[in-house]
Amino acid sequence: MKSIKKMMMSGYIFVVCLMMIAAPVAVCANDDGGLAATVPAPRMPLIESVEDLAALTHLEDYEMELGETILQRNMVTSQGWAILGNDPELQMLWLILGNELGALCYAYDDMQAIPFGPMNLISLYISKRSGSDYMWPFFKGVTVAQIAAYEMPEYYERKLNFILFPNWRGWSDEERLTLKFTKALVENRLSDELYQEALEAWGEKRLLRNTTWVGYINLWSLVAKVSDLTYDPVAEPAPSIPPAAIENLGAVMEATRMRLLDYFYSLGN
Repeated sequence: MKSIKKMMMSGYIFVVCLMMIAAPVAVCANDDGGLAATVPAPRMPLIESVEDLAALTHLEDYEMELGETILQRNMVTSQGWAILGNDPELQMLWLILGNELGALCYAYDDMQAIPFGPMNLISLYISKRSGSDYMWPFFKGVTVAQIAAYEMPEYYERKLNFILFPNWRGWSDEERLTLKFTKALVENRLSDELYQEALEAWGEKRLLRNTTWVGYINLWSLVAKVSDLTYDPVAEPAPSIPPAAIENLGAVMEATRMRLLDYFYSLGN
């Protein structure tokens, strides 16, 4: 259990920075993130406090203890994580998965908070395509905040209007490749030619890691759908992370990867 707790904390900043699948207030958001009509609360209760957790009747004592630990460590940063609080063991697994996958992708100087990098574009494409009233407004808001943080030209915001159009002439070669690759995976139409293009650009490991990120964001879109999550930009403004803070995550990410290796070898046969 100590090894698990270390892994949960080691990449925590990654989860806080990137995967705040959120909004405790049930307010519908339109495509631009504006407020619209009030809608029902999520289908499952939001577990945002020890009191919320104590009200659940389907958990065993050890699950209650785990849930309390997650809450006390401030790991429930958003509505999505609060929904997963209905199953603390699954919530723990997702925390570890997000941390470890983020650390693996960071090895290639990529992160969801880097605007128009592969991880960011994958998140945007999956979110827009999902039709979720939470996913697209949230990830669009995160990207707009990061465009400002990176002091990128204002026209980069307008590029978001073309996220579902990989062949748009305004994309760079890598941006276009990322969107074409993501679209092909989602539609089950990955050709040998596109696979080879991605392989030459990314290499075997990064190709597999980007593919896994596609799956991870898809998982979040499913949680948003089954829970009927909606986005409220007032209750949950998009986080802004300074580029310098992202660049300084190297040691944290490396420690996260090493802890995972240590944990794996401790399992034995």
